[in-house]
Amino acid sequence: MARGWLAIGLCCAALCTVQAQSPPADAAGTIRIEEPRPYGHVVGDVLDRRIRLPVDAVPATAALPKPGRIDAWLELRSAELQTDAAGAELRLRYQIVNSPTKVLTIALPALRLAPAAGGTPAEVAPWPITVAPITPPFVLARAGLDAMQPDVQPQREPLQPIALRLALWLGLLVPVAWLLAARRWPQMAFWRRDAPFRDALADLRRIAARARPASPAHYRDALERMHRAFDGAAGRALFADRLAPLYARRPALREAEAAVQAFYAESRRVFFGSSEATTDAAAGLKALVVLCRRLAQLEADRAP
Repeated sequence: MARGWLAIGLCCAALCTVQAQSPPADAAGTIRIEEPRPYGHVVGDVLDRRIRLPVDAVPATAALPKPGRIDAWLELRSAELQTDAAGAELRLRYQIVNSPTKVLTIALPALRLAPAAGGTPAEVAPWPITVAPITPPFVLARAGLDAMQPDVQPQREPLQPIALRLALWLGLLVPVAWLLAARRWPQMAFWRRDAPFRDALADLRRIAARARPASPAHYRDALERMHRAFDGAAGRALFADRLAPLYARRPALREAEAAVQAFYAESRRVFFGSSEATTDAAAGLKALVVLCRRLAQLEADRAP
């Protein structure tokens, strides 16, 4: 009996020695694969597959699977190969691109990786996984949920606030635009009755439009119309050496005092000079229109 137990002990010792000398499962020369869980997947899930390869089985870059659609259920998003001193790791990223009507078993594809240094290609078996639908095939027939629902109609944007803001801005814009236009064209300032230069400006423009070409007679008519405007602004007849009543009644016109003096000098030359041959009627008419516009703007800006 003692000899029998001794023989059994020797056999066990020899077996342990043999097992200790055999290489482990993850030693050099083996392929290790980390697969994703095989269940509980739906459309849109991303699955990572890691394949650890030894040095002699590292594949060439051209031998890697190309990203793209694989079948009706899977698409390869990326294939990344990272090398180190112990070998390489191939990381494959798949995505489920379809949804079945019931639980379905599909498989990550089998791979055949040819080593870059030559030799026997590494074989990777397919990996089965289950894919489930994200909605049930039937809806409970309650409150009309089993029927096709109508489209949601878009809501109308309320127009009343927009119209109110538009009316407000227009209400502010129109008076400002009218005031700016009245400065440029004083005859538009209809609210000012006492505006002799505004009224004269309209008459001077009619004279200038009618004088084609301008003649000395047109020029004298324009000068006379300006004299009436000055008399109306002062409330009395004015003369070149007696303009104080004009500035007393219209202080704003003092800014154009030099131009007013030049007008009276030009008027005296035309009406009481020895010759009219030197008169440029067209230029004179243009200068009168410019002067009258300036005086009309001054009387409009400084009006009480």
